[in-house]
Amino acid sequence: MNEGFHLNIGLVVGDNSDLEAQSLRATLEYFGAKVVTYWIDWPRDLMDVLSGKSLYEDIDYIVFCFHGEEGGFVMGELGEAVYEEDEPRENSGVDEIKQYAKLHNIYY
Repeated sequence: MNEGFHLNIGLVVGDNSDLEAQSLRATLEYFGAKVVTYWIDWPRDLMDVLSGKSLYEDIDYIVFCFHGEEGGFVMGELGEAVYEEDEPRENSGVDEIKQYAKLHNIYY
């Protein structure tokens, strides 16, 4: 492992983005970063990362690894009965990110 830099990076991985995430993680770790992967299977998972609820406190940077469509992160489709009442049911875009983002008490 290279001792180039010491950062803690949260790698947030969306639907069908696992191969890209593996490449990113391997590269970041080669350069000395500690990488924590957050797998996003449900919209609630993304909301918990954006709010900081699921993040370790020592994360320096967050890298989002998603496919995009029409200005939003592509989210896997779930059956209607699976969603919680306040959970977004479509791809997450700027409005959803602004609504839920509260990272280390900094609002975006």
